[in-house]
Amino acid sequence: MRVDAPDVLVVGAGPAGLSAGIVAARSELSVLIVDENPIPGGQLTKQTHKFFGSERHSAGSRGIVLCRELLQEAETVGVKLLTDTPVVGMLDDLVVLVRDHQRMVAVRPKVRVLATGAAENAIAFPGWTLPGVMTAGAAQTFVNVHRIRVGRRALVVGSGNVGLIVAYQLVQAGCDVAAIVEAMPSIGGWGVHSSKVARMGIPILPNHTIKAAYGDERVERVTIHEIGSAAPGET
Repeated sequence: MRVDAPDVLVVGAGPAGLSAGIVAARSELSVLIVDENPIPGGQLTKQTHKFFGSERHSAGSRGIVLCRELLQEAETVGVKLLTDTPVVGMLDDLVVLVRDHQRMVAVRPKVRVLATGAAENAIAFPGWTLPGVMTAGAAQTFVNVHRIRVGRRALVVGSGNVGLIVAYQLVQAGCDVAAIVEAMPSIGGWGVHSSKVARMGIPILPNHTIKAAYGDERVERVTIHEIGSAAPGET
């Protein structure tokens, strides 16, 4: 077990981890960033659309472009990056990594920065564990990173910006999006996204939620329910 000693170890090579590593390296500290995924960049690798908002928040840029820029800057300032490298333990002053899915390596950093990202909030309903039921982030990973269509027909739950964007990207990947259901009485996302979805003919159903999903080996149909109504509908 080889022991290394960087000044800063950053766990997570998403936008936060890369930015932290760049700032530390600019201060003349040695930096090692590790990430369990084969492709660095975190959520940015899934964002093929242009961002909206202010110039401060990179309006007009695509996440995949920002990812390339951060990676290039990290390389320029001397950040060392290891992908396919999960952290499996933190023992006193040691951090234990796994390289190449088999070799354990102990790192002794002076400072640890945890930038491991966030977990999506998934709603639970009967049938939610069936193959084919997935979070928005999983759908974006399949479609935008691995170029894999998630299915022939999809239902999107949630009309926030993420739900609207994912619905649009699913159509781009060749999926038929049956509808977007939204539990709140109004659409949660920006008009620039909802209008794009509406132009594609995707119905958005406020005051609706998913009741259950059905299928033998994977999801085949779902029941949606109008909030306040007694009779659910099937799609």
